[in-house]
Amino acid sequence: MANDTDRPDGSIRVGTWNVEWATPHARRAPLLTEVLAAPDCDILCVTEGGAGVLPDGGHVIDAGPDWGYPLPKASPGRRKVLLWSRRPWTPVFDILQDALPGGRLVAGLTETPVGRVTVVGVCIPWGGAHVNSGRRDRVQWQDHLDWLSGFERLSYARSRRRTIILGDFNQRSPKGGKRHAALQKALVHFGLSTSGFMAEASTRVGANGVHLREVVLMDTRSVKGMAQLIDHIAHSEDLVLHEQTAEREGARRIGIFPKAIDGTRLSDHTGVWFDLKLRSRPLKLAPATRSA
Repeated sequence: MANDTDRPDGSIRVGTWNVEWATPHARRAPLLTEVLAAPDCDILCVTEGGAGVLPDGGHVIDAGPDWGYPLPKASPGRRKVLLWSRRPWTPVFDILQDALPGGRLVAGLTETPVGRVTVVGVCIPWGGAHVNSGRRDRVQWQDHLDWLSGFERLSYARSRRRTIILGDFNQRSPKGGKRHAALQKALVHFGLSTSGFMAEASTRVGANGVHLREVVLMDTRSVKGMAQLIDHIAHSEDLVLHEQTAEREGARRIGIFPKAIDGTRLSDHTGVWFDLKLRSRPLKLAPATRSA
C-alpha cells in the first residue's frame, strides 16, 4: 500500500475509526490525533468522538447530538458520527432518514482526487441499544435491524456511482444469521473491502513519524481466532481497492488504526483505511460478504 508521500495518482484515501468517546482533554487524545493524521486520508469518518480529536485543517459535518441517550454535560461536543474532508462539504439529506434512529447518519458531497463523491458516515446501533439503558424500550438487536431496514430504502443505498458508506457497522463480515443477511440486503449494490479475517500485520513509519499499521485481510478463516473488523468501508461498484496483494487469492493489504500503540490504549475498536480508485469498467458486485 502506498504511503502518504507516494500515494498513487487518481486514488482517494479513506479511513474510519470508532475512538471510544475520546475528548481533546483525554490523556490518549494527542497520540490518537497523530494516528488519525498519519495515513494522510482525504476523507475520515470518526464515530463516538468529537471534532477536537480530528486532524488539523479540513472540513467537518456531523450527525447531531441526539441519538436517544442524554448527552453528558461535561462533553457537549460528543457526536456519534463525524465526517472530515480536505475539501468543503455540501451536506445532503434524504427525507426518509427521519425514519431511522436519529443521530447516527450524516451525508455530504465533497471533491476528491477521483471527482465528486457522496460520503455517508454511519454508526449502526449495537445489539444492546436502548435495551438495558437509554429508553429501555427495545429487545436485543431491534434498533440494529430497524436501522438496516430503513437504510436500504434510502437513495444512498441504491447508488451505483462514487458513493462511500463508512463507519461503525457493529457487526462482523462474513458472518451467518439474520443480522448479517440484513446487512447484505442493505448493501447489495456495494463492495465491502473490509470484510474478511485479519492475518499477519506489518508496520512502517508515516510522514509524521507515527507508525502506520497494515494487515492482510483473507476471505476465509485459515486458523482459529483470526479477528474481524466491525468498523467498515463500503463503496459503490465503480470504486475498487487501488492495490490488491498478490500474495494469495482473496487477500487484501489494508491499513488499520490500532487499538493500542506501545502500551498506550487508544480505543476499543480497530479502525481501517485504504486507497480507492475508479474501476476502468464497472462490474456487478457480489453481496457484502465478498470483497471488491
